[in-house]
Amino acid sequence: MADNVFRAVLTYFWLGQTMQNQMHFSGPSSDPAQMQVLAQSLADNWIAGIKFRQTRDVRYRLVTVRLLESQFPPFNLSVSIDGLATVNTANLPFTAVILRIRTAQIGRHGHGRVYIGGLPEAVTEGGFVGSSELGFYNQFISAMMAAYGPGGSEPFRLGVTRKVSPSANFLDAVSMDVSPTLGVQRRRNMGVGI
Repeated sequence: MADNVFRAVLTYFWLGQTMQNQMHFSGPSSDPAQMQVLAQSLADNWIAGIKFRQTRDVRYRLVTVRLLESQFPPFNLSVSIDGLATVNTANLPFTAVILRIRTAQIGRHGHGRVYIGGLPEAVTEGGFVGSSELGFYNQFISAMMAAYGPGGSEPFRLGVTRKVSPSANFLDAVSMDVSPTLGVQRRRNMGVGI
């Protein structure tokens, strides 16, 4: 059981839509200042790493972190980070690469997903994620697990939790992988996570 569980929501705008990825982390303490530390860490690591495979019209603008099961207001970090892929045109506007988060628990409560939208053209080969894309995402996953995985360099641990009693149900991530097929990008309104 984790004592300090944080929900982080990365918000970006693309093709007139608000996209949000929600992830959960356990932290070193319940100090509300940790929300700011995690938000900046995600901007410096996660967003700064993934932007290379998102089109230039992807616009990250907000990282929101909330300490769950506390009365502290969420911390909002305004960012201005754009995608850096060489083209603006998208492969298919509704498609996304899916990064799968795995824990030691078997079953549907033991895994999570992160959807990476704003994909440039030609990311697939024969209907599957292309080899160069797989290479990039595998390197990205290695870097994120080195930062947020077991024994990672950051003070926060990536994990999966349920909506009911998130601290009691938090499970540390033991690995991540990339789905070989594209999925449908989840769309959310501002302020609502995945």
